[in-house]
Amino acid sequence: MRKKLLITLYVCVLLVHGALAVAETEPKQLHFVITKFEVLGDNPLSESETEDVFEYFLGDHYGLDGIQEAASAFEKKLRDSGFAFYQVNLAPQKLEAGVIKLQLIQLKVDKVEVEGNVHFDAENLARNIPTLKSGETPNTRVLSRAINMADSQPSKSLKLQFSENETGGAINAKLKVTDIRTHFAFVSVNNTGNDETGEFRLTGGYQFTNLFNRDHNLSLSYTTSPSDFSAVKQYGASYTIPFYEIGGEFNMFLARSDVDSGVVNNFAVSGAGTIALLHYKHTFLQSGAYKQQLDFGLDHKLFENDVDFFGNPVSGTGDVLSRPVSIAYIGFWQGAGKSVSFNLAPYVNISGGSKNEDEDYNNLRPGATADWTLLRYGLGYDQLIAENWFFRLKLLGQQSSDQLISGEQFGIGGIYSVRGFDERTLLGDSGVQANIELWVPGFNSYGIRPLVFFDIGHVEVNLPAFGETPSTDISSVGAGLRWSIINKLNVVLDVAYVTGGAEETNLFGSTEAVEKGDVKGHVDVFYRF
Repeated sequence: MRKKLLITLYVCVLLVHGALAVAETEPKQLHFVITKFEVLGDNPLSESETEDVFEYFLGDHYGLDGIQEAASAFEKKLRDSGFAFYQVNLAPQKLEAGVIKLQLIQLKVDKVEVEGNVHFDAENLARNIPTLKSGETPNTRVLSRAINMADSQPSKSLKLQFSENETGGAINAKLKVTDIRTHFAFVSVNNTGNDETGEFRLTGGYQFTNLFNRDHNLSLSYTTSPSDFSAVKQYGASYTIPFYEIGGEFNMFLARSDVDSGVVNNFAVSGAGTIALLHYKHTFLQSGAYKQQLDFGLDHKLFENDVDFFGNPVSGTGDVLSRPVSIAYIGFWQGAGKSVSFNLAPYVNISGGSKNEDEDYNNLRPGATADWTLLRYGLGYDQLIAENWFFRLKLLGQQSSDQLISGEQFGIGGIYSVRGFDERTLLGDSGVQANIELWVPGFNSYGIRPLVFFDIGHVEVNLPAFGETPSTDISSVGAGLRWSIINKLNVVLDVAYVTGGAEETNLFGSTEAVEKGDVKGHVDVFYRF
């Protein structure tokens, strides 16, 4: 896009001895000493950043190659810092006291065009492209971050293109928009239930993706068991506020769950809970192919557990509250045909207050205290190994030296964990799970992709109670299908064969453990109206 500019240096040479000049038969290579580079024009870099670039090029020089390399290095530093529309020229000058003058030329935006938008107006879209204004020079790193954030918005996709102005010396920008309706209903069905409350879960909800014309996102949902509506009642609400210019995102989530498991072995079991999450996520300006984020969180989780035996409360049950703060570091790198992502998040519970004291924890699990900490982590690796052949590795884990309540323990088993097992059928204070998948060619024109997988999980219990298994490993292999219609339908279908079963489960009410050779199917269907 950018034309290569001709770099010219005017040097005034003083002739101090005419006879010597006549006597020379071959031209001497130009020699000079550079003590400083002076930048003319509006330099967006700091003084220290500028000096760091030029430090290597100070000193003796023979010929002009070193000066040209210094100008190119400075232009590269500008480009890497998001100032891609700056050009660096050597200014007309005389060599005086070893000072080299560089002239900065800014290419400013002339026209900004928007095309394809139906459901989002120009005012809304202007917030998605900060620093891109007519008459100004944009910062491409800020632009890239904001557009990536806007692309995560479920109702629009953006593509920004630049071209040189017809008259030269300026640039034009075109924002291509693909969007859909900004509010919609959705429904999902999966078999993440259990024998006591019904195998299937049915969720219905409604989502608004552009409240106040500022991309505020509100999602409301209700989940129940289609075989027994009174047994499962779960309400959820989430709200997201993006701040495109600074790379911030504020997330709020609220959920209420009431589950009545009925009578299990003469025990009347019911569980309920309220969860409120407040998180702020900051996306840093991208450096090359590496993207990084920090997520600051405050969680409030009230677990209400009641077990009656013929109408009498059972010891070891009751209400308990956790209120952890967390800081998660998230990294993502993408290359040609591959990507790597990881996250690391320490959690520390803020003890104190109702249901959040040592006594409350000890009542549910002898030895447990409210002053607990844990570390959660994750790793993802995707690799294109051939045309339409795709390898994927997902790993999740948790590490803690404390005795945790069940709501904060690491659970394995289920459709997005170790397939072939019920959801969170095994719990541990520490644990890890890995999913290895090979996606093979399918019916791409219909959005259908088959895959094969191997899952493995491990949990450990700190200071296990009498008769409690200190650690357990489970595993499975299987095959599945993924069917996706963009902005409409998503289907997950897996069948797993258990290769390593658990001798027993450690969840109350589970009477039968999954054994080697058992087969289980998993299904999860999401449809957007």
